[in-house]
Amino acid sequence: MAFPELVLIGRWTLTGASTIPGKAPNTSWSPPPVQTTEPSLRMGYLTSHEVAEAKYLVVYPPVSSSGTIEDLREVSLVLDGEDYPYVYLAASQEFNMAPAPDTVTNGIIIDLGKSIWGRNGKPAGLLDATCPKANRTVSIKATAGENGVTDDYTVEVWGYIYPGDLLARLMPVYTVPSIVFPDPLNGRTFTVPGRTVTAGSDWTAHWTSLPGGLKQTVSNSQAAIHKLVRWAKNANPTQPSVAYQFQYQNSASSPGVAYAHENLFFQLTAEEAIIAERLGIDGPPPSSSGADVLSGAIYTPSESEKRHPLGGIPAGFYRGEAQFGLVAGTTNSFRGVPKLPQGEQLLTGEDAYVGVVDNGISIAANQIMVAFVGTLIESGAGGVI
Repeated sequence: MAFPELVLIGRWTLTGASTIPGKAPNTSWSPPPVQTTEPSLRMGYLTSHEVAEAKYLVVYPPVSSSGTIEDLREVSLVLDGEDYPYVYLAASQEFNMAPAPDTVTNGIIIDLGKSIWGRNGKPAGLLDATCPKANRTVSIKATAGENGVTDDYTVEVWGYIYPGDLLARLMPVYTVPSIVFPDPLNGRTFTVPGRTVTAGSDWTAHWTSLPGGLKQTVSNSQAAIHKLVRWAKNANPTQPSVAYQFQYQNSASSPGVAYAHENLFFQLTAEEAIIAERLGIDGPPPSSSGADVLSGAIYTPSESEKRHPLGGIPAGFYRGEAQFGLVAGTTNSFRGVPKLPQGEQLLTGEDAYVGVVDNGISIAANQIMVAFVGTLIESGAGGVI
């Protein structure tokens, strides 16, 4: 028998959305968990000697009986009663970042990490063991968009559950060496400090000190490590042929995105880094004026190469290579958020941001949707909001 087993940690189904309070525009709520077809399966609760880690989410978004897409803006995790501020998934049917795996016809689902205990009988590496961790409860928070939610939806969290004492016998100490990333293009390296975390008699007391946990020690000798998942819309019209920055703090009166957790402009110290892994870009169909998204990239303004990949990623409506979400003309076929074509990109020691460029004709506000996935190595200097 495989250990650990991938299990359904919890399922949350909202029913009667039009009559239950809290589904008005721009409100957030946590629906109660529901029992599955098997009474013994989980509902997001752990026993006093269990620990869990979330591997991926599945969202079945609200769609009316007439086929109208409802405005479920996003879904995020709540672990041990605390919001997990690193994973925000766009959740409407059109831009669903967490579709059921068997409905993804292009690409793969967003995976939040590998199980801490590998099936090869060894602990996962420092940047692999990024599954968000909990030792009491796993839940979700849903947020309605500008038009509210009036239809039903379901969210599932899949992952791993371990008896804390059994895992302590298998892995009494989680100890991993430092990881050094070479950056020959810019003549530097970046080091992710290794760590040692001791279980004791079981892992329940120290579980959230591991990568992906909210109680990691943050210092010059140890960095907190989390999977970073975000989406954003352009809160303002684009400026023709100028890279649009999805930045929250660029202007108090007119930020580039509407919410702090949409921020895709990172001010990184030399002790902080983001390993960029995926970038999705979806623009509107060309308007009567001919406006379209031309390309997108990750920008590092002061490095020797300022755009990654150098020529950008084609992002036009008809020939875009970074589209994600619902496939046009279908009702249940999705593109996963694509991996960067040049592979993982190390961002560290400076400002770095996601940018998109129009084709020379301005695109109206809230018409461009982007999705970003990476791994955050955080020193506590506060460079990432």
